[in-house]
Amino acid sequence: MATFSDDAPLFEALDDCQTEYGQLHAAMKARPTIDQAKGILMAQHGCNPDEAFEMLTEASQGANRKLREVAKGVVASVQS
Repeated sequence: MATFSDDAPLFEALDDCQTEYGQLHAAMKARPTIDQAKGILMAQHGCNPDEAFEMLTEASQGANRKLREVAKGVVASVQS
């Protein structure tokens, strides 16, 4: 019969899977906002989608904030 200590790798693998699921779920929820922010930046700066994403990435890293939070800020800045 296996003891609890023998199951440690299984618990670690489960924990890793749960962490990854949480990250993927957050990314999927944030995707529409990021796409909206990219569209706003494309319209404002006349750039392509890759350049707009790079702008978001640079702002995220520069402010030490999550990309989805920067994107929310961009979207909020044009909504009234």
